[in-house]
Amino acid sequence: KNTAVPFGVYLPQCTEGTIKGMAEEKRSAALSREFRLKQRSPAMKAHALFENRKQAIIGAHNCSYEEKLVSKYPALAAAFVLGMTEASRACSRYVVPETVAEEYMAS
Repeated sequence: KNTAVPFGVYLPQCTEGTIKGMAEEKRSAALSREFRLKQRSPAMKAHALFENRKQAIIGAHNCSYEEKLVSKYPALAAAFVLGMTEASRACSRYVVPETVAEEYMAS
């Protein structure tokens, strides 16, 4: 939240829902997505690792200290990329597909 809201005013952009039942749907979708991510092949996991690292290094803005940190710690690189997406208001962690076709494409 600190990265997404540097001035202390938390907007409802990344909340889990505004109508009854939406939060539960989004949480179950997030759990389902997390489960599918754990079922990936080693090649897909390696690709995601290097892609996260690449995006984090791009976001480090030529700061060699941050580049070393994200190169050494993959979890930090993933958190860095997530923080960048939240800060740029591109947060889509809890997106629920609106149509059957969109759900098929997301899985």
